[in-house]
Amino acid sequence: MPSLVRIAMDTPTPPQSRRPVVRAFRVAFWNVLVLLALAGVLAAVGEAWLRLTWPFARPYHDMEIGAADAYIHKPGSELRWSNHMDYWTVDTANSRGFLDREPPSLERAAASCHVAVVGDSFIEAREVRLADKVQVRLEHMAAQRQPAWSVTTTAWGFRDTGQLAQLSYWDHYVRPLRPKLVVLVFVFNDFGNNTRYRNQTEQPHEFTLTRAGGWVARDGRRRRPVLMSAWQRLPTWARPYTAYWFRARQTIWRQRRTTPYSTPRPGEVTAESMDLTAHALDQWKVRTQEAGTALVILASHTMRWNPESELLFGTAAGMASAKGIPLVDQTEYIRRRGERWEEAMWRYDGHWTPKGHQWAAEALLEWMEANPSVCRRTDP
Repeated sequence: MPSLVRIAMDTPTPPQSRRPVVRAFRVAFWNVLVLLALAGVLAAVGEAWLRLTWPFARPYHDMEIGAADAYIHKPGSELRWSNHMDYWTVDTANSRGFLDREPPSLERAAASCHVAVVGDSFIEAREVRLADKVQVRLEHMAAQRQPAWSVTTTAWGFRDTGQLAQLSYWDHYVRPLRPKLVVLVFVFNDFGNNTRYRNQTEQPHEFTLTRAGGWVARDGRRRRPVLMSAWQRLPTWARPYTAYWFRARQTIWRQRRTTPYSTPRPGEVTAESMDLTAHALDQWKVRTQEAGTALVILASHTMRWNPESELLFGTAAGMASAKGIPLVDQTEYIRRRGERWEEAMWRYDGHWTPKGHQWAAEALLEWMEANPSVCRRTDP
């Protein structure tokens, strides 16, 4: 009978060379597992922090074709807008489909010194509360400094429109109010917008994301891109806030690597864009003169924030001067006050901050006080 020692010696043993490999694999496996667990904990903490500090994560708005055959917000619909870094705003469209208060009655507007502010996204102003918008600040300050004028204001703005497309706002919304003054707000991309949307029925946004999810085309048919269908089917509460956080940072990183949004895109400023902008101003001048309404241009700070836009400012100022249209320079007003024009815009968004809206209102009221006959104009 073989001894126990002999049996033990005959038992095969694993090769010594495999033990370090197995040990290294185990160490690596546990290290990866611990790192994944830590990453999960950090993601959970980040998600919890964002949900506690952000009012909401998912922007949405409902849009439709309005009476002017142009896109407006669905009347009475709620808008939530954010760039997930600077602002989170909630607003409600009025009965005309614009992000402003209800317009005054025709009788009230005609009896007052009514000022209509017309523009693009700067007047749409999705980035600020209603109380901070230029038209509200202008009316509030005028009531304090010039109560005898009885100033009322309305704002008619939608993103990516230029002065050519905005003519439809005058025809359908502004003219019936018989305003004493119309303010055209110029931004650096208006020349390009007047070219792209030379036909007033052409729209800058063929599709729009609605609150219910999915994409709605201009013909009203709902479409869901395949890549977004799974994300769209998730309820709002189940969508990770961290995904919006990373998307916002990715957008900023991409802007820094490419042409920044503050510079006109190549091909936007052409001879055709100049001609169309000049034609639009001619039309505004003729239509407001026929209605006995004063017309003034407000050049936003975007017209003078870099050498490229300075050239556009010179062009716009030359056009206005040639047509006898006064021009208010927001940048000049800000510098005269000893302020920095950079404070008129958000850190990660070129649109007006509440301070930018306030400075625009102050510059306009200063011009109105220098031209008091505007509020004493009589209807033709």
